[in-house]
Amino acid sequence: GSLLLRTRLPDGARLSRGTLGGRTCRSALARGAGLAGGMAHRAGVTEVLVNRQEITLKMYRKAKLDPAGIPAFIDRYSANIRFRPGDPPMFYYQEKREKYADCIPMLKKAREILGEFIRLTQTEVPA
Repeated sequence: GSLLLRTRLPDGARLSRGTLGGRTCRSALARGAGLAGGMAHRAGVTEVLVNRQEITLKMYRKAKLDPAGIPAFIDRYSANIRFRPGDPPMFYYQEKREKYADCIPMLKKAREILGEFIRLTQTEVPA
C-alpha cells in the first residue's frame, strides 16, 4: 500500500494529498511528502497524521521493527510518545513543551521519528 500523509490546518480542518488548503502546510507537505513517503515505507508506517502539536504513525500490521529496541525508543521521547498495540498498531507523539503556530516543526519531528523506526527495522525476521 501507499503512504497516506495528512496534516491539519490550525482550525482543525483535515488536509490530504489532493485536498490541500493552507499555504504553510501545503508547502511543507510538498517538501515532506516524497521524503516521508520513502522513509515511512522503509520504517513500516502506512499513515502519518500531523497537526501543530501531534503526530500519529500507523504501522503495517507486520512491521519488522526490532522489539528489543522499542523500550529505548520510547524512553528517548519520554512522556511525549505512546504506543497503542492493536489493528493497526500506532505510535502517538504529542509535543508538550512547545506551542507551534504551524505544522512544519512537527513534520520535521515526524521525519526524525521515521528515521528512528528505520534504525529499528530488522533486516531478517526471526523464525
